[in-house]
Amino acid sequence: ANKRAATDMTQMTFLMKRFFTMYWRTASYNVTRFSIALILGLLFGITYVGAEYTSYTGINSGLGMTFITTGFLGFISFSSVVPISTEDRMPFYRERAAQTYNAFWYFAAATVVEVPYVFFMTLLLMAPFYPMVGFTGAN
Repeated sequence: ANKRAATDMTQMTFLMKRFFTMYWRTASYNVTRFSIALILGLLFGITYVGAEYTSYTGINSGLGMTFITTGFLGFISFSSVVPISTEDRMPFYRERAAQTYNAFWYFAAATVVEVPYVFFMTLLLMAPFYPMVGFTGAN
């Protein structure tokens, strides 16, 4: 006999709908992190405007700039989701104790739902940053 009444696919579908709804209802959370990403893109773009990538030092500086930008974006993504996760902690423990769903599907759904938001946040950061620092497409 199965431990849970619903199939794995049903659990995943239910949890994804739940997370999409939660993210949709917390518009201030999304607007805040999107705004921060755009501001950071402008800030880093202004900081590195006119950078030259013709020497070893310039290339090394460009790699460091890319590393720092990626680190800040990851930090924003992580630190901004903590309040949302904390708020959902008690229902998670209650529903896990009741064997409502498998914890794996809970975390898988949370990750899958987060991906489009992080992708859009990355686009907002890169839109001003990429051209300001002098990056060009492949030749």
